[in-house]
Amino acid sequence: MSDSYTETVTTGWFSRIGDSIKGILIGLIMVVLAFPVLFWNEGRAVKTRKDLDQGAKECVSANAATLDSNNEGKLVHITGKATSKGTLRDEKFQVSAEALKLKRVVEMYQWKEKTKTSTKKEVGGKEKKTTTYTYKKVWAPGRIDSGKFKKSKGHKNPAVAIDSYSWAASPITVGEYTLSTRLISQIDNYTSLHVSKPENEIEPIAGREVKYTNEQFYLGEDVGTSICIWGQNNNLRVETLFEPATITLSNSSIYKIIIHGSQESPVGSVPSVSGLQFSKTP
Repeated sequence: MSDSYTETVTTGWFSRIGDSIKGILIGLIMVVLAFPVLFWNEGRAVKTRKDLDQGAKECVSANAATLDSNNEGKLVHITGKATSKGTLRDEKFQVSAEALKLKRVVEMYQWKEKTKTSTKKEVGGKEKKTTTYTYKKVWAPGRIDSGKFKKSKGHKNPAVAIDSYSWAASPITVGEYTLSTRLISQIDNYTSLHVSKPENEIEPIAGREVKYTNEQFYLGEDVGTSICIWGQNNNLRVETLFEPATITLSNSSIYKIIIHGSQESPVGSVPSVSGLQFSKTP
């Protein structure tokens, strides 16, 4: 589901000359300002390099399994497995995991603008610039600001009914060392979490029913099929990801096939791949 809007602007020779003069003046100003900025940036680079060299000299490798009082106040380097106790839980969707971090990712089926511009020179020094704005609905996290679209009418994205959110275990330790909040914030190697169907019914969000299908949650009208769920206007889907304490491998994989379109006119088909079987036909 997409549509487009084309805008054409023709610029005369005198207008192009005026734009060129403006560009030259702005360029001269930027050159003048570049010297102090370059000097300041080089100074920062030199200071950073000195700090790194000093840190490398003072850094002490330590055993994460024990605390050594002789290393108090020193810059230490440790290696080990990050662990935590307890269970993280998303009460809204009744999802829990024994993990370092748990993240709820909310996506909305919404309008997205794509711009393509082409320029053509014409007789007399004129220049014709044609810009095509294409609008297509996609699954995207958060809300795309449709107010900035060239043609926002008919492509308005509503507010998201529920936000993405993340939880972190506390404390997270590596041996006898406890990770700081800054270090915990840098943990972002999330892996998809297999979500079971909730035992209890999930309360409606913004007056809309929450449905569970294919290990994901959807917020939208009851349309009966997975294709329609994906294609309904302004639906939300929720994926849950987690950062595991350990990583395991399996010889089975789960593939998600998205068929775009509407209930009346789905677009796409299920591919035929040798050795690939489907547990549920879309």
